[in-house]
Amino acid sequence: MKLRKRLLNRSVNPEAFRDDFFPFEIAWFVTLVCNLSCPYCFIPRNLPRDLPELNLVKVLKKLKEKKIFRIDVLGGEPFLRKKTIIDLAKNCEHFGVVYRSTSTNGLIYDEEIAEALRNLKYRHILQISLDATNPKTHFVVRKNKNFDLILKNTSRYIRKGLHVMLSMTLTKHNVDEIEKFTRLAENLGVEMISYGGFMPLGRGKEVENWHLDFTAMRNAYERIKALKTSLQVVLPNDIYGQTCAAGVGRAAMLPNGDLYPCSMLLGFPEARIGNLFDKKLNKYNNPWFIKMSAYKVPKKCDECSLPPICDCACKAITYDRFGDFSEHEPFCQLGGSKPVKK
Repeated sequence: MKLRKRLLNRSVNPEAFRDDFFPFEIAWFVTLVCNLSCPYCFIPRNLPRDLPELNLVKVLKKLKEKKIFRIDVLGGEPFLRKKTIIDLAKNCEHFGVVYRSTSTNGLIYDEEIAEALRNLKYRHILQISLDATNPKTHFVVRKNKNFDLILKNTSRYIRKGLHVMLSMTLTKHNVDEIEKFTRLAENLGVEMISYGGFMPLGRGKEVENWHLDFTAMRNAYERIKALKTSLQVVLPNDIYGQTCAAGVGRAAMLPNGDLYPCSMLLGFPEARIGNLFDKKLNKYNNPWFIKMSAYKVPKKCDECSLPPICDCACKAITYDRFGDFSEHEPFCQLGGSKPVKK
């Protein structure tokens, strides 16, 4: 009960404590199967790739019932589930669900998928992750030689009339290519570009040395802010000084309907808060979830200029490194990754 009161004191909407409350948007992993094996992927190796998939109409009915009105589709590689994507695009609006975006690695071009996404009533964002400006860097960060194919498919989706965003996950291997990546995106004719920090979770923990230190991250952020481009530049949401939306405003859903507060917490079984088809989520009777929700980012993070691309105050990173949600100093050079002395 004390923790619940702490949550209310941190600007969590009291409505979120209702037994029938569900987050209003879902990051839906329609499959965990992928045609790539990127070293930095935050999906853990031990998460089963053969999870049973749900009937789409039943999912949409349940989304409507739970008043979840917006979804983003991820994977694995979502386009390996062609029928699911097409059926979702054709039926979501009937159930009052906004199908906002799909994240793909760009290795697959499918005319029928493109047509279905283009015909959505609301503006749909096709996010294509590239992470490089040349075949050599692309092979280093993604262990794949099809760089030119991704460029070709990106152009084909643009010509088809889709709203395309090209994205780069910043690591030590590609951070020097920020400006070149912007020029490449301009030449391709995409509408948006996104830059995000590498999260050393899941398989990414095996290449944690790819992570940018504070100085490199600050330099990257200054370069991104200084970009002169007509493209819309998208950075991760600034959660600092605010209540994290994990499990309250947003949740991640696996192919079988299991729900987690955040995509970055899929590797922690204890983070599961229920299933889409449960009558109510086991959130506020779950001590783990309550502690996560009550955790406040370090004060130094509130005052820092780096939030959009820095993960040092991310709750998933905090839990992974310390195994709990007690108060800690920032992980960067500003703090030193030490527990706070009471």
